[in-house]
Amino acid sequence: MHPTRLAVEQARIMPDSDSRNTLILALLRGPLSGSAPEWMLEVAVDQDLQKAPEAGYARDLELACVALSHPCCTDTFLRDTLRRCSATQLAVLGRAGCADALADAVARELRNRSTDQQPFTPKLLREPGPAQLILREARLHDAVFAAAVDCLPNMLDLRLVKDGDDSDRWWEDHLATSKAWKAMWEQVLAIHTDRHRQLVEWADDTRADHVIREHLLATFPWLVEPALLEEIATDDLATFSRNVLITRMCRSLRDGAPKAKVLADHAADLAALQSDDLRHVDAFLDDAAGIQEFGCQATTSWIERAAEGSWRYVLVPEEAKDRIGRPHDWEASTELLRALGRRFAEAAVQALKLWEPQPSKRYPDPHHLRWLHLMLLHLPTVTDDIAQRVRAVLAANRPTAGSRWAVSSHTELERQRHSAELRASIDRIIGDPAAVTRGVGPG
Repeated sequence: MHPTRLAVEQARIMPDSDSRNTLILALLRGPLSGSAPEWMLEVAVDQDLQKAPEAGYARDLELACVALSHPCCTDTFLRDTLRRCSATQLAVLGRAGCADALADAVARELRNRSTDQQPFTPKLLREPGPAQLILREARLHDAVFAAAVDCLPNMLDLRLVKDGDDSDRWWEDHLATSKAWKAMWEQVLAIHTDRHRQLVEWADDTRADHVIREHLLATFPWLVEPALLEEIATDDLATFSRNVLITRMCRSLRDGAPKAKVLADHAADLAALQSDDLRHVDAFLDDAAGIQEFGCQATTSWIERAAEGSWRYVLVPEEAKDRIGRPHDWEASTELLRALGRRFAEAAVQALKLWEPQPSKRYPDPHHLRWLHLMLLHLPTVTDDIAQRVRAVLAANRPTAGSRWAVSSHTELERQRHSAELRASIDRIIGDPAAVTRGVGPG
């Protein structure tokens, strides 16, 4: 009997075992790579799939993958097999390097399972859907990855509270959902670090755009390729410019200028805005929700939030550490991070020039000063004008004797201690700008 026929017969009568699976795999890859009996493909798939776990760690499905990619595998058999698979198994079958036909079939099966996709809820973070489970696999075929991202649940638009709704409860639910949705995207971006640019391009004009960009700039910027990090930082600074415009226009309205004159004075700036940005500015000018007061401080608010959050690690890379305190290795060069730091500092100078004291802020808080400290660290030179303006901010945020009575917890004591350290560091810098060195300083 021919050796191949003998091996095929042996594989048919052998009991289920690793030895049988090894023999079938060798046959399908070797002498039977062009033509194989139907029973062998069925056995190959059954033996592999029944041993694969339904969730968690997914072992290689090498035998099933070879069988489902075989020329004798019919479309019906492939479709029916994939319907039996768990999402974790689909992810393994759809790994990078699998046959294009198999990847396309996995993508179709995933889309079929996602036709009744509901809006995102926090429950989906605990009990993820098929697209979320598939995206836990780090190395996916392009077609499978694209389908999985398309099938991720989306956030509902922020709706108005209707009569009879519990507005406080609704707002709490919305915040919880937003937090969970951001956590979902954080997982995707942390796993698929080689697809950051692809995800940014995919998310353009979607509700995921802001979340993806925020994670890349704020959550783990050390994982982002330099060119993309620079682009995202540049785009983020463009939103600062929008807030500068909001501040100037709202203050003009506050000071009594007619709205028509304010619009005319800033016509060129308004004409340069994208439609979304223009709607954002219009909301402050119409003051339908009484937010014009906040618009007057939009510039300072933006720079404070950025220094505390989205730009924190870019401005102080030394603060980016893993869970056991080791510093992260950055894709971006030290030179690029310094250049971005200077651009942030230049924006902070604009914020400083537009700064106004806010009587409502009775007690000192570190975030009122951190942006000043970072601005001074990243500016190539500190002019007398900048130093004078910084002193005015420090004076307005100086703790008063009465504020001591506000201290009622360890947290408040820590905030005051942190504020005092920042004040001391800022005083040293503006007292001797030549002594500035780029470092963490008071965090």
